Amino acid sequence: MSTSCDGVGDSGGMSCSLLHANPEFRPVYNKVGGYECVPSKWSLVPIELNKLVINSTTDETNKWTTRQAIFPQDVSQLKALHTEYSEKRLITITRSTEYWTNYVSAELGDSLWVLEDDASIVAWLSIRKRGDRYQLREFGADRNKHSISNIISFALKRLLGVALQQIGEDVH
Repeated sequence: MSTSCDGVGDSGGMSCSLLHANPEFRPVYNKVGGYECVPSKWSLVPIELNKLVINSTTDETNKWTTRQAIFPQDVSQLKALHTEYSEKRLITITRSTEYWTNYVSAELGDSLWVLEDDASIVAWLSIRKRGDRYQLREFGADRNKHSISNIISFALKRLLGVALQQIGEDVH
């Protein structure tokens, strides 16, 4: 790390990328000068509500269970899955056990749903309502236990149905 910082102060400055979640923070960043905001890219995906699965406990085979995440009991499984699904594939923050236990549990709380296969978490999802749209806050799936395209499709149908129903959406 020390070699990567050599010479930073020689030019009198450095570039810095900042994540800001709220427009009210922009004046803080403007104070340092040269602040430029870039738009975030979001994708809008139409969802056919009548194709979502609503049963929040088990399916007809009793193999799949959908439930709210339980903290701190689910942390070790969620952390391991997140490492495989996001951290090893995408540029994302590495999440420690403490981060899952103290931050994710508080931030997502009762909006984080998990899909289990034989008592093992295979996917997770959190959404929230933002105006007339829903924002996907968190999603991931076990890329090793099932084919990724099948588990994503299956998990989204089950987890979205339960999550939308929880926040008051009439899904049928």
